[in-house]
Amino acid sequence: MKHGLAKVKLNKATESCPEGEKHYLMKNPDVKEAIKRGIFTSGFMHYDLYGKDEGKPYICYEYKSTLNTNPTELCPEGEKEYARNNPDVTEAIKQGIYNTYFDHYQRYGKDEGKPYVCYSSNKSYSTNPTELCPEGEEEYSRNNPNVTKAIKEGIFETHFAHYQRYGKDEGKVYRCLVVNATS
Repeated sequence: MKHGLAKVKLNKATESCPEGEKHYLMKNPDVKEAIKRGIFTSGFMHYDLYGKDEGKPYICYEYKSTLNTNPTELCPEGEKEYARNNPDVTEAIKQGIYNTYFDHYQRYGKDEGKPYVCYSSNKSYSTNPTELCPEGEEEYSRNNPNVTKAIKEGIFETHFAHYQRYGKDEGKVYRCLVVNATS
C-alpha cells in the first residue's frame, strides 16, 4: 500500500520500538492485560512468540530526520517540549485561551524567542484520519486533557471518537502518520 513517505516494516520486526508497542497494545488489549499480569514483558515479546505467526502486525517506522527550528505546523515532539518548557501555556490551554502549544508559539512564542522544534523527516501526517491511530490518540490526549478525563468517566471510548463527534468542528487536531507499507 502506498499512503505517504515513511516506510513501515510489517510482520518482520526484529526488535521492539516505541510505536510498535503502542500500536500492538492498542490493537491487542488482551496482550496488554497479560503484560499487567506478568505473563509477557512487552508487546514485542508476545508478537515474537505468537503474534507474527497469527498474522498480527508489529509496526516500526523507518525514517531519517533533521531538526526544523522554524516549523509551519504543529508536531508531536514540538508540542511535548513546548509544554515541558512553558507550564504557563499549559494552563492557558486548559482555560481555552489556546488550542495547542503551536497556536501559542505562532501568536507569541516565536517573537518571544521561545523554541518550538520539529523533526523534518519523510514522515507525513493525515489531518483528516478515518480511524484512530496511536500517535493521534497520544497527541490528542496531550492537547486535550479534558477529553482524557471524559474517557476515564466513560463519556467517550477514544480520543478519536471525541474528535469525530466534536473536535473536528471545534478546530482541534487529530493526526495520523501516513505510511508506505512494505513487508
